[in-house]
Order: sequence, then structure tokens, then C-alpha cells
Amino acid sequence: MLLIPLSTDAPIYYRPWGTLGLIVVNVLVFFIWVLGGFGTPDEVLGRYGLTHGVGLYPVQWLTSNFLHGTFVHLVFNMFFLWAFGLVVEGKVGAGPFLGIFATIAIGESAAEQVCLLWASPGVSVGASSAIFGLMAIALVWAPRNEMTVGYSWVLRTGLWEAPIQTFALLMIVLQLALAVFLGFRVTSELLHLAGAALGFGIAWLFLKKNWVDCENWDLFSVMAGRNVRSIDGEVILARSTQQLTREGKKRKKKKPLDPIRRKVKHLERLRALLADGKPFAAYDEWSAARHFAQEWAPYKTDVINLGSQLQIAGHLREALEVHLEFIERFPADADRVRIEAAEILFRHQKRPHAAVRACEPLDASKLPPDLAKRLTALRKEASLLIDSGHIEIEGMPNL
Repeated sequence: MLLIPLSTDAPIYYRPWGTLGLIVVNVLVFFIWVLGGFGTPDEVLGRYGLTHGVGLYPVQWLTSNFLHGTFVHLVFNMFFLWAFGLVVEGKVGAGPFLGIFATIAIGESAAEQVCLLWASPGVSVGASSAIFGLMAIALVWAPRNEMTVGYSWVLRTGLWEAPIQTFALLMIVLQLALAVFLGFRVTSELLHLAGAALGFGIAWLFLKKNWVDCENWDLFSVMAGRNVRSIDGEVILARSTQQLTREGKKRKKKKPLDPIRRKVKHLERLRALLADGKPFAAYDEWSAARHFAQEWAPYKTDVINLGSQLQIAGHLREALEVHLEFIERFPADADRVRIEAAEILFRHQKRPHAAVRACEPLDASKLPPDLAKRLTALRKEASLLIDSGHIEIEGMPNL
């Protein structure tokens, strides 16, 4: 079975310039090497590949990661680098990301060459170990975000929307199983696991030092239940039947707040998170408040701000949910929001029928010029897709 990660819904706070740069360098190096720009293939492998059993060559610890034995090897590595680079670089930016990549690449290569000093002469190339390190970091930093994975099995192909933790663990477990089957000989599977181990360590260190903000959605927070909001000291998802203090004494239950004060606290937390630029955490607060505070409804400006920030951060599914609530609660003021929701439905979810229904109440002649232009273009494109025979599976709430 062939699995290729394509994209992710993880929040992207930084443009992936570092990831793109690494891909460009890898591709350029491959074609220059193939065309003989660096010398004969054997000369290049001996000089820049990671040699085994012939001494220590620190330059090779870096250069070997930019050489790939075949075009297929290059293509697969670049797909994985793109998908997991988006997650990691999206949280820390280009500088730290490139530092992380270099640390894993050089660290794993150095350990490999040292451990194989007395092995039979050989050579290894490729960025796979560094990419498995990035995969491990993504698993720790964004386990619940989804990865769009292309698959091919016999004569069937399609897309699989898998949580990052599911896909990353599947890949790591497969490598471990192969390593066990091969008797833990030094093969690519064992080297991939070494890269993943380095990645786990770096992910933990960044969390420990607060060098990355995962908004309590990292693996450790999810396992500890910290990603679930608490309401006035009462844990929503209890992890034990008895809450204890640090001294081991039974914790006294706090007197619950009255409903009005509870609603106010939810609103204060929502606004604070939006002010800090943490829309996904704000969405988490909004969802918890709707569930646990009866008839809780933030103000019009709060809903607009939440939907806008979610959309800018790339959380389109959550943004659509917020937009739909705004349309339901404030239909007379929802012209712009209807168009935003319709664009998500059409351009990102490929649901032209739902997009047309979302903006059906709108009259382009009564809208500001910018909205009228967007509405006209959207209706035209959606109609073309509908006329082409596009089949739409999902429905849409009444608007």
C-alpha cells in the first residue's frame, strides 16, 4: 500500500519559506548531480554521501542529506518534507525550523558514521531520517490535527483524512516492525527510527522551554486532559474520581458560580484568547461555553472576530461553523459573512450547491462593490461546476 501525505489542517502561523527552500535545494542538487555537474556519480557519493567504515567526515553529516539515489526516492521524501515541514515550521518559523532540520540531519548522520566506523565500507544518502524526525515533532506538537494522505492499494486510489498521530504512529510502527524483522541490522528502517527519536527529544525540549506554543493541543497536554477547558475549577473531563492537592489532601470543591457570572467569565476568556491571537483556543472556549452555559451567546463583534481569525489561521471547518451561527443569529447583518461561508463551502469543500444556497438571499445590486464582485464571481463559478455534473454528497444546514 502506498501512502503519501499531501497537506494538513494544522494552524500555520508562519509561511513555509524554510520548507520550500529545502525542497528547492534538494531538487536542484539532484538534477545537477544527474547531469554530472558535481562529477561522476561514484565521485559524488564518495565525497558527499555518508560513508561507512572509512573514517569520520563531518562535511558529509550535512551534505548526505541533500543527495537522493533515485528520482522516486527524491519525490517521496519531498512530499513528506512538505507535509510535516508545514506543521513544524508553521509553529516556530523558518529560522528555528531550519535549525531543527539541521540538528536532526547532522546529529543522526554523525551518530550513524561513528557507529559504523568498523563496518564494511558503504554509503547512505537521503533526508529520510531528518524527515522522520520532523514527523515525530509533528506527532508531539499537533497530534489531533488532520493530515490529508493520498493512498493507492491495488487498483484503488483515494484520499484519507487521518489525525497526524494516527498517520505518524503508523509510519513509525511500520519502521519498527521492519527493523525487528531484520534483526535490528543497520538498515534504512533503523536509521529512520533514530531520526524519529531525535525528533521526539527536540519536540519535548521546545515544549519544556516554552519555545513553541501548541495551545495545550500537544501530545502531553492531550494525554493529560489539559486540552479540555475547565469551568470555574470543575474539570469537564475528569481524570480521577477524587481531586487532590499537592500535599495529597482531598481538594475542597469550589462553590459553583451563578449562571450569569459563568457566562461573563466565558466571554472574558474568549476575548482574551482572541486578543492574544489564539483563535483555535478561542474556538475551544466558545464550544465549551455553548455546551456548558445555557443560552450563552457572545456579542456580534465577538463572533465576527472569532470567525475571521479562524479563517485567517486556516481553521476553515471551525470558521464555517462560527459563520453559520452568525448567519442564524444576525441574518440582517450577515451579508459579508454569508459570502465568506459560501467561499469556504465552494473553494475549500467543493460544495457548489451549498455555496449557492448560502448566498441565495443576497442581492448583488444592494451590496458594496467589493462584496457584489465576490458574490457575482462565486455564483458564476459555482454554476459552472454544477452544470458540469458535479455530484455533491454533503448537505448543509438551512440558512
